[in-house]
Amino acid sequence: MSIISVCWNVTALCNLNCGHCFRERGIESMKEEDWPKVVRCIAAAGARRICVGGGEPFLVSGIDRLFALIKENGLTSTTITNGTCLETSQFVRSLLSLDEIGFSVDAPSAELHARIRGAKPELLKQILAFLGRHIGSGVRLRVNTIVMPQNADLLEEIGELLVERTDEWRLLQFFPNTDELLGMKEFTLDDGEFLERAEYIRRIFAERLCVTVGSNANMKAGYVIIAPDGTVQVTGIGYVKNVGHVLSNGLSLAAVDPLFDTESHRFRQGHTPDLFSRR
Repeated sequence: MSIISVCWNVTALCNLNCGHCFRERGIESMKEEDWPKVVRCIAAAGARRICVGGGEPFLVSGIDRLFALIKENGLTSTTITNGTCLETSQFVRSLLSLDEIGFSVDAPSAELHARIRGAKPELLKQILAFLGRHIGSGVRLRVNTIVMPQNADLLEEIGELLVERTDEWRLLQFFPNTDELLGMKEFTLDDGEFLERAEYIRRIFAERLCVTVGSNANMKAGYVIIAPDGTVQVTGIGYVKNVGHVLSNGLSLAAVDPLFDTESHRFRQGHTPDLFSRR
């Protein structure tokens, strides 16, 4: 099976406290000197895209050099950030190499967004300001929203904030990949309600926003992850399976693992037909 994209979580550290986060805590990260070999291993597996995540990737010293390295190797680089490091020098330098930046926006009000994310109230304003300044600047912008009971009735308001601020708005169903997260009902909508709300939003914003929908049905086994310590993982609903180490095995074990599903992988990693269409 073909691995076309890899999510590399470079750190377990984060400066926020999102209740629905599935990052693994307390894991040591590989050293910067390992980065070139990891990038070469990913390229050798045939992947074309590396999504750098965490934790919060911009807490990693020298992260801009990783994005430059990915670009030098001819791969597409994307990242997901919580938006707290937008004024740092290494974030600014990273813009020279990044192809896409994703932000998390889970509410239309500063107070609710801060409560969901464990952040300061000014964070939402900072993210929206950045999006407004950089739309059309050459770096593709994406906003992810986890649809949950706290914001399910507020999606239309969130969408209005994002018009002319993002190239894509992705509505995601809460993705519980561990037993602990499976029990968090406060973040969970059943499949029918999620799809009904998401499709309604797609319809009403059809002429103004590129809205994509990620339900758990089409993301059941779509992640190939490199953990901060280099462990390669295949994940799905309710499980994380370790399949070797990137410095020892590359991605060879993940590519043939029976739990790895190519169709889900293509969707989860952003290879939908309309993903790279700029509005």
